[in-house]
Amino acid sequence: MDSKNNTVAVTNTNTIAKTGHGILKAVYITISGNRVFSIYDGTSGSGELLFTIEATTGNHFLSYINVPVRDGLFINVDSGTTGNLLVLYE
Repeated sequence: MDSKNNTVAVTNTNTIAKTGHGILKAVYITISGNRVFSIYDGTSGSGELLFTIEATTGNHFLSYINVPVRDGLFINVDSGTTGNLLVLYE
């Protein structure tokens, strides 16, 4: 079975990247800044918190690879005014 990788850019808006089960493949900080992001298994901030990321290092690959999710993938912008993520999932 072929898997299809998807990406979503997250800037200053809370984002539902995926609904249902899947795999969080990787997270990149594409623009450094002072934003803090929380990534949840679910479609809202009430899901299971997987991890929190501070976007302080630009163009950096983070080692969250192949994390399974059951209910979806939600990225919450917790605080800050600058910094972007790129989230790869299937």
